[in-house]
Amino acid sequence: MPRLQQLGNAIFVVFLMGFVFLLAHRPNWDIDIFWHIAAGKWIVENGRLPSTDIFAYTDPSRAWSSFQWLYEVITYELDSHIGFWAVRGLHTALFLGTFVAWFLFLRRYLPQKSLVIAFVMLLVALSLDRLRVRPEAFNFFFLAILLPFIFGGASRERGLPKWWEFVVVGLVAAIWANVHAGGAVFLPVAFVAVFAGRLLGWFVGGRTPELWHRMTYSFWLGLTSGLVMLPMPSFLRGVWTAHAMMEVSAPLIPEWAPPTAYLLSELTGPITPSHFICGTVPYVVLLLAGFGLIHLTLQLVRRQKPTGDVGLMVLAFVMTFIATRSARFGYLDLVALTALFGYYRNEITPFLSKRSFIVVSLLVALFLGWAAYNQSVTIERRGLAAAIKDMKHDNQPGIYPDEAVKAMVRMGLTGRVFHLSAWGGHLLYHLFPDCKVFSDGRGNFTMRERDLMVAAHRPWERAQRLDELYAEYPFDIVVFPPPMFPLKDWDYSKWILVYTGPDAEVFLRNHPENKENIQRLAGYWQMMGLQFADTLEMQRAVRHMMAAKMIPDDLDEQARLLIECESPEQQAKGWAQLGTTRFEAGLWETASRPLAKALALNVRNDTTALYLVWSLTLQNKQIEARQAIWDFFIKKEVQAKTNQGPLNASGHGVFEMLASRLGITQ
Repeated sequence: MPRLQQLGNAIFVVFLMGFVFLLAHRPNWDIDIFWHIAAGKWIVENGRLPSTDIFAYTDPSRAWSSFQWLYEVITYELDSHIGFWAVRGLHTALFLGTFVAWFLFLRRYLPQKSLVIAFVMLLVALSLDRLRVRPEAFNFFFLAILLPFIFGGASRERGLPKWWEFVVVGLVAAIWANVHAGGAVFLPVAFVAVFAGRLLGWFVGGRTPELWHRMTYSFWLGLTSGLVMLPMPSFLRGVWTAHAMMEVSAPLIPEWAPPTAYLLSELTGPITPSHFICGTVPYVVLLLAGFGLIHLTLQLVRRQKPTGDVGLMVLAFVMTFIATRSARFGYLDLVALTALFGYYRNEITPFLSKRSFIVVSLLVALFLGWAAYNQSVTIERRGLAAAIKDMKHDNQPGIYPDEAVKAMVRMGLTGRVFHLSAWGGHLLYHLFPDCKVFSDGRGNFTMRERDLMVAAHRPWERAQRLDELYAEYPFDIVVFPPPMFPLKDWDYSKWILVYTGPDAEVFLRNHPENKENIQRLAGYWQMMGLQFADTLEMQRAVRHMMAAKMIPDDLDEQARLLIECESPEQQAKGWAQLGTTRFEAGLWETASRPLAKALALNVRNDTTALYLVWSLTLQNKQIEARQAIWDFFIKKEVQAKTNQGPLNASGHGVFEMLASRLGITQ
């Protein structure tokens, strides 16, 4: 039987590692790793830790201390000497080690294997959103390997830990404090919670030698972890800096929202089983810990002996309270559940051997595993085959402005960059120190800067808001998803188009202070063979050149096949496709003719009509644009027809802006 049990354990560990590898080893989709690597580069090149903001151009003198400096150096060295795939591999290995360490701990701590499996799969489900390429992976790993020490001391003959326990806790605490000081704080907090509970139990529940030994064991290891962490470089200052930044930036960062955010479709999209688990379990565990704490309080008031180790009850409540404060700490609920079991061990154990409990716990484990797989593989990565195929990519395709950044590097652009807030770290990774950004994943900005940044992210107000931001925090370059300006038009006296593509649009601020970038841009395009007399002609030439690359041949072929059909509806669809393809590529001069042909077939389509009005407006053909609005939107005979292409919310916004520009108020 022991050999069979060992074989079963080995099979589950192999399955667990394969499953976690599938979930964790995916293309990077986290925005923070890039600025971490850039910070590591700065630390290595300068041989010291930064004390002021090295990334943001808004206030270079603003205090900033990195409390993850060792992580940043490690990832920079891996990235620069081996490649980004090694950075991803390190994080995957840490997550694999985390879940194996949890399994080994729970196998010894819990008496029923089915409960162990259920707990491990619950940890997978609660941790799913945190399986990212970021320093948090070390928090997972260090917490897992120190679980025996946090829960330890129950059967000590003496309270003083063994020498090797001091060494292990001290060494891990030292590394953890430099890798992620914010996460390392959880270690002394956990020890303090256990010690405080055991101290209470010792005073109230009977001053026995066993209780004394448990209490002193937690005290000495907690003291060791705290004393080791305190003198570490940037530990206290870094934690304080992070806390100060969080007060301003937390409302903009979804992961700092409470777990209920998982249940809000406007934040997560359609609610999935995984979202439901992550959004409800923390509160269920908090409720259980609350009942446990009330039960303990009643026992103490009545001067009854506590049911179990009071330190574990306090630990459970502290961990689950933290888990309900932020969605990123959901995995701490497994610490809380394990501690609750430890407190009620004698009451719960008799029920664990019942067949019904074993069946239910295994079914729960299967459901939790399915929910994690469904979310990570089926929904987010389009199935198993696509998930495996995409593992070769370093970064999730389509979420970073890779081509735009390459263009900026080729052109030699430097200076102050304002950008989509999620792209700050990625821009630093490729452009620092030649470029600095407005913000990045650190959230190191003031309330005023935050408000200006948020306002400039509203597309319909962007032109005005960028002017307001420029007046207070001048910039040289702007990078946003296309179109940066909703009407695809801008004030040419203020803006110069640098690059346009499906990933991003890049503009230079047209200002004498930015003349070096403007000269570099003009020189680059002249070297590429474009001819122009001024910046206005240059932008037109760039737009036409980029457009030629953006029109797929297969779409044109599909459109022509539709045009050759006998059905007017199909012909209109073909002409409309031909026109909208050219318009979206930036060739509005050649888009208006096929769009007009589509509408001439007497088929009402407001979307096609909008593109026609839009293309005419961008060509400064205002008379023709006003006539198009009358012919295809206002006439009663048009309104009586069935609309084959009604406008969506964005289309209505564009139409209102165009009508306002054309002086139409009806």
